[in-house]
Amino acid sequence: MPMMRCLVWTLAAACLPLAACGHLQLHSDLRQKQGETALSAWHAVDLKGFFAAERTNEAKILEQELASTEKLAVVRRELEIRKLARTPVRSLPKVYDEALLPLVLDDPNAVTPQARAQFEEALRTARNAHNAQQALQRQLDRDMSFLQEMGAPRFSCAQLLDADQAIVDAWKTREPARAAAAGGRLRDVARHCHSIAAQEVAARAAVARLTGGRIQTIASAMQAAQQARAQREQAADTARKAYEAALKEYNAEVESAKAGTSTVEKAGAAAVKAASALQRVEQLQNALSEEFVSEERIKKIEALLASLKAGTILDTEDASKAQIAISFFPTIADDIRAIRQARKGRAAVPLLIQRDIDMARLNAAKARLANEQQDIALSSAELGATLVQANTYVNARNRLFGEPVKGMPAVVTVAPAGATVAAAWSDLQPDQRIALLESTSLYLDAFGRQQAEADAAATRRFALAKERAIAMSEINAGMWSSLIGATVDQAAEFGALGIKASDIAPILNLLGLLYIGRGVNQ
Repeated sequence: MPMMRCLVWTLAAACLPLAACGHLQLHSDLRQKQGETALSAWHAVDLKGFFAAERTNEAKILEQELASTEKLAVVRRELEIRKLARTPVRSLPKVYDEALLPLVLDDPNAVTPQARAQFEEALRTARNAHNAQQALQRQLDRDMSFLQEMGAPRFSCAQLLDADQAIVDAWKTREPARAAAAGGRLRDVARHCHSIAAQEVAARAAVARLTGGRIQTIASAMQAAQQARAQREQAADTARKAYEAALKEYNAEVESAKAGTSTVEKAGAAAVKAASALQRVEQLQNALSEEFVSEERIKKIEALLASLKAGTILDTEDASKAQIAISFFPTIADDIRAIRQARKGRAAVPLLIQRDIDMARLNAAKARLANEQQDIALSSAELGATLVQANTYVNARNRLFGEPVKGMPAVVTVAPAGATVAAAWSDLQPDQRIALLESTSLYLDAFGRQQAEADAAATRRFALAKERAIAMSEINAGMWSSLIGATVDQAAEFGALGIKASDIAPILNLLGLLYIGRGVNQ
């Protein structure tokens, strides 16, 4: 019996290093080959190249569509020139109105002199306010880029002008030297934000005086998008402040626990409270909240990974790094405890997968935010182009009636009745010809080039929706890639494990020697 026990312990000692999780695993050449094949096939998948090709194709399509828009504008202008040449001079105001009135009225047939004076004034005010707003926005973008290069967080005008300025104040506390150096630029940004807000109010009030038309449709859609974004931003900001307050409370409990004036249990309860507050931010389910939540979760995962690497996941000193992360990821934390007891080398895998997924979510949120901002910017560009176009139509029409005070002739009233533009040309005086040429040139510019600019903005907005679909698909594929890649890697590793035939011979030889020794001893 003593010899038998010796044989058993010897066999166990030989096999234990080859057992994966406490049970004997025999090596399979087929399983190893399958694992190697799967790993090789997975590494051959070129997701990055696939989506790069998709973007290249979409960029080519957009380029062709924009080029077609420009060519179409040239063709439309040439055809309109021929049409105007055959149009009676006294009918030109009606022709101009056919292009102008759908931009500013729901019912073009209901136009009156009073309504015309009202929308012309509204158009001038809206165009001037919009142009001033765009100029200020360009300056604001330059100042914001400068601040972000200095390490300032991304913030909106609403957040900067907020009473407590939480985001800006947090940066000033975190990096006082840089914030002080950027003080002048921060004041410039605040001033630009105030001015932009004032110009927005003026432009909206002017557009609201229009009784309908395409301009009001574009402006209403853009304003709805801006208001929805502002509401999401406010909701996310409120929830974020509540989380930061809970996090501050947790950090205070941790410090008190280290100093011995509080307990680890209280710190744990504060961690749960902070995790619940972050969950409420996540429940808003908008890009702003998802961006913030993903960044916070990644920070906590990195802290937990550092704790695992240091091997102090359960040490009191490391509680400030690990406890809150465990509260954020209870399921993963349970897995980690079980895995560390079984195979310490694989403890980080669930966290690494979760980190990759949260990184993908962060990228998705950033892509959505950028897409939303670009959509609003393109809507603004379309609105601006249409305002310019409408004002050009107004100027072209007014030029036909002249301005006696300034000595500008009224071409419509002096042209022979029924005479076309081509036929009346020889009957007009030089100053009348100039007025007619200026009027038709303004009209044709609005009809062709300016219409193409508005169409190009709309085309880019449509392409933006396609880019959003590609970006979301790419990020979704990246999430699956993290899961599948980790699974394939572990499958390949598992396939290479186990006791091989070459391992059995030394074991049997050892047992044989022991058995012979037993016989000799007998």
